[in-house]
Amino acid sequence: MSNSYGDKLIGQALNKEGVAVQTGHHCVQPILRRMSVETTVRPPLAFYNKTEGVDIFIKTLWELKKYDSKLKKLHHKILLKMRKPTVIRCRFSPFYMVK
Repeated sequence: MSNSYGDKLIGQALNKEGVAVQTGHHCVQPILRRMSVETTVRPPLAFYNKTEGVDIFIKTLWELKKYDSKLKKLHHKILLKMRKPTVIRCRFSPFYMVK
């Protein structure tokens, strides 16, 4: 998953869908830091979980990823528009100035 979302936001999105997960460092900070990760989202899977819960978990993560991708594309479009050079015609010179 992209770095755009923190563990808390992912946990909240899953909670809204009725999926309980654990977020944070899970008392393994040295190992996570060795892998250059600060926090994670951990679904506590066990024999009593239903397949519907796992399906909702996966579906929600995919929706977050799609939404993140759309935001990145929109952000890229805005940046391109901002960087578009402006041509200014000068009255006294045949040359153009580009900002």
